[in-house]
Amino acid sequence: MTATATATAVPQGTAPTRDRPAPLPVPRWAWVAVVVLVAAIAFWVRIGLLLRGGGLLGSDAYDDGVYYAGAAAFAHGRVPYLDFLFLQPPGIMVLLGPFAALGAVVTDARAMALARVSFELVGALNAVIVMVLARRWGFGAALIAGVTYAVFFPNAYTERSTTLEPIGTLGILLALLLARRAAVSPAWALLAGACAALAVSMKVWYIIPAAIVLAFQPARRLQWFLGLVGGGVALYVPFLLAAPGPMLQQVVLDQLGRPRPGTLIGSLKKRVLGLSGAPTLHGSLAWLTPSRIALTVFAIGLLLAIGAALVRGARVYVVLSVVTALVIIASPSYFTHYVSFVTPWASVMVGVGAARWLRPIPIRAVRAVGVVVLLVLVVALDWRRDAQPIGERIPLASLRPAAAQVRGCITTDDPVILASMNVLTRDLERGCPLWPDVTGWTYDRDDVRKANGQAQDRPKNLRWQHDLLVYLRSGDATIVARQLTGLSPESKAVLERGRVLGGSGGFLLRTTP
Repeated sequence: MTATATATAVPQGTAPTRDRPAPLPVPRWAWVAVVVLVAAIAFWVRIGLLLRGGGLLGSDAYDDGVYYAGAAAFAHGRVPYLDFLFLQPPGIMVLLGPFAALGAVVTDARAMALARVSFELVGALNAVIVMVLARRWGFGAALIAGVTYAVFFPNAYTERSTTLEPIGTLGILLALLLARRAAVSPAWALLAGACAALAVSMKVWYIIPAAIVLAFQPARRLQWFLGLVGGGVALYVPFLLAAPGPMLQQVVLDQLGRPRPGTLIGSLKKRVLGLSGAPTLHGSLAWLTPSRIALTVFAIGLLLAIGAALVRGARVYVVLSVVTALVIIASPSYFTHYVSFVTPWASVMVGVGAARWLRPIPIRAVRAVGVVVLLVLVVALDWRRDAQPIGERIPLASLRPAAAQVRGCITTDDPVILASMNVLTRDLERGCPLWPDVTGWTYDRDDVRKANGQAQDRPKNLRWQHDLLVYLRSGDATIVARQLTGLSPESKAVLERGRVLGGSGGFLLRTTP
């Protein structure tokens, strides 16, 4: 083996097999350097979205604050699903629990900022694992897969804070990474199944990619399955025993019962465009309509999927990409971060497919240029969205002194504000009421449907207005910051009778009338 041994360690003189395109010769030090570089790019893109916008303590995307506040309530002895509404599996609360508990020592704001940075590092780790998975088919495949995952905006958007998908992605990627070890060792098979269980404990959807990975597991499927079941039992059953009916209602029935917004055709179009990346790419390809961008992307994607399907060992990534995309299309609701349910395996598929079609080029330097051109295109098409700010800055300089004057409890429709003001732990220790997921009640107790089955608009939902006002006025002061909370003009008028204690813009701390 020469000093320029290939990244896949193919002996000299060995012809590439059908499942292993000819790799570009890369020294080991170069492989390590590129892995570090891709991880750094992934982390920089993710943390940049926050720092340019609301900052590490900003009001970001609501869901991340819900999960953090739920973890804080759980860490302070409140029973999820029974003492407070929580529409997701318990895994995220268990994972964020130590951060929330740390808030009592280092302040809520610092603990939450640390949690957000940690999840951004998980996003960087996911990009590295994507590279390692694709490395089996050559350095070019690994580089394309890793960079695609690192810079694609939906991935960065999802992994910029404490959301479900970063850990769900990590669990399935680890299960894929351990596949070969799991085939030869019962212990590794159990561990691979447990990693998949971690993903399922974040979001029920991940049972689908877990089942696909199990189906493609070359051997020791029983042990792999036992690891999945054992991990699932350990993470789900304690909470299920504590609140069986409420947990089933909130995690399963409320999620399945979510109304599909808009018309069926309009909803499907939005999902298809989102899966194609058209909302991201349109900023760089403004002369093309989103529909034409989607058609072009899907045509290229089909070509790459065929290329990957021709490569033995890579077909699992094609199946994962197609099936998870269908799940998103069929789901009751859709948000931008749902796309990251597809992109981890799709990134590997793209890398392997591109390497497969570049393989017949006889000149190694030309193949290398082809890889570079693809990387430049990927980065150029994503940089506009990656460079945008996300979230709103909270005026903490005036809110924190005002909050310190409140002797009782503070309520809000965005729980991340409580953590940023350093009152989340304080209020929980005082026994204050806390709704981690305020608007989640409109999918549960306050789900009011029209005759056509569509959910009633929140401002017109009288049950919702009543319950919301009861909660917000249960404290001595309140902050209403989210437009999507859906306060009616009458409810706003009631709250605006309170005296302003501090804050500015949309973040005003008022006494409760």
